[in-house]
Amino acid sequence: MKKLLSVLATGLLFVSSVAVSAESASDIEKPGAMASELITLTATVEAIDLAKRLVTLKGPEGNTVTLKVDEQARNLSQVKVGDQVQADYLQSVALYAQKPDGSLPAAAEIAAVERAPAGEKPGIAAIDSTMITATVESIDLEKRTVALKGPEGNTLNLRLDERTPNMENLKAGDQVVARYTQAIAISVNPSK
Repeated sequence: MKKLLSVLATGLLFVSSVAVSAESASDIEKPGAMASELITLTATVEAIDLAKRLVTLKGPEGNTVTLKVDEQARNLSQVKVGDQVQADYLQSVALYAQKPDGSLPAAAEIAAVERAPAGEKPGIAAIDSTMITATVESIDLEKRTVALKGPEGNTLNLRLDERTPNMENLKAGDQVVARYTQAIAISVNPSK
């Protein structure tokens, strides 16, 4: 599962970076930015109710949560008290300037899901990537933030990394493309 997550996330990040590098020479002065974060969480299975499809997990700080497991999740009967559940969550944003020629769609989405084979411990890897064309509403150079207005009128506020080049060249009214990607891999490891 983790291998699938890694391959899918790398592929989507590659697509984003190719789009950034494909800009024309006149757009080089405009900023291009990418930020990503990987979070790994581990919990121990404390209780299972197979009839109700409920699993109680205990986190590393002693907190517990009971989750309803969807019917599409295979192999729940393979999970035992004491098993370790690991979740890897990747979130990334890629942002780059675009000429207002309408060459890219106002919004596009890519999604993929992979489940564990029948008979194995439950696991899932899922990725969702959305690309939108947006208009810069406002920009704050001191705070390094930009407010974007999406194709449906919604506003997204982003903080740009210190490494974002030429941010001072970004102006209200500029068209940008933003790709937001979320990926998660969940695996169950037997108790030791």
